[in-house]
Amino acid sequence: MEIVLKQKSSNATLLKIDLGEDGVATPSDLSTLVFPPVEGHKGLIVSGFPQYAVMAVGCHYKNNCKWIAVFDPKINPKSPSVVVVWSLDSDYRNGDVIPLESCGLNSPV
Repeated sequence: MEIVLKQKSSNATLLKIDLGEDGVATPSDLSTLVFPPVEGHKGLIVSGFPQYAVMAVGCHYKNNCKWIAVFDPKINPKSPSVVVVWSLDSDYRNGDVIPLESCGLNSPV
């Protein structure tokens, strides 16, 4: 399992959790994760599974970002969107659904 920097815009950075060729991850994989640097003056979007890895990424970057959101392909089938799960920015509140396009990013899939 690895964390891959997929895209950057002036508003957000998109990281994807890549499970590799076998598509399998275990909780012990968390101990070897390498966290790529992200710019702290904007938002962070995390895409991928398993959920514990998404949570680990969010916790790692919490003090470096204005807001954190998780990509959910089911939340808005017509427009790839993210759900804000943590924010210090008054423009983004927990539970907000934001189209990736408005962040200047494309779908991570």
